[in-house]
Amino acid sequence: MKLAVTVLASILAICSVTTASPVLPSAAASAGASTSTVVPSAQVTLSVDLSKLSEEDMDLIKEYAHIKKACNDEEKIHDSLQSEKLEQKETLDELAEEQWDPDFLDLKWRLGEIETLLLERLFKGNMDQPIEYYMQFLETDPDFLELADTLFNSPPVQQPRSEQASTSGTQSP
Repeated sequence: MKLAVTVLASILAICSVTTASPVLPSAAASAGASTSTVVPSAQVTLSVDLSKLSEEDMDLIKEYAHIKKACNDEEKIHDSLQSEKLEQKETLDELAEEQWDPDFLDLKWRLGEIETLLLERLFKGNMDQPIEYYMQFLETDPDFLELADTLFNSPPVQQPRSEQASTSGTQSP
């Protein structure tokens, strides 16, 4: 059994030199793990007599080989998916930039100005939270929603004829 452990330890040490890297280096560092790798020196000669392995040792090495291949395959799939994900994100970012037309951006800007003015008037400047907090409050208040809906559907306010003429720049007959 000691031989099997020695063989696996040797194989893992050699593989860790070439393939091991922490998934989240900051998490590994914060947990106290070291990310440095020990490279076997030329002075240490490791030797294993593979002809004297027990059946149990062989099974363990076989399991190691299968798991190692599965890990490598999964890593390739993961890397491929990460690459594809990055490409899709870049494509979405490009599409998002193309999507916004100036009219929409102007409306969005104006909406922000009106929301700020509305909140200042309704809460009389007593706001200690971000604007989004108060807008979410208003947009979930049934009374406010009903009032906004009523005002949205009401006919425009009629100005007296004399005011219409002076504001439109034309005289009424």
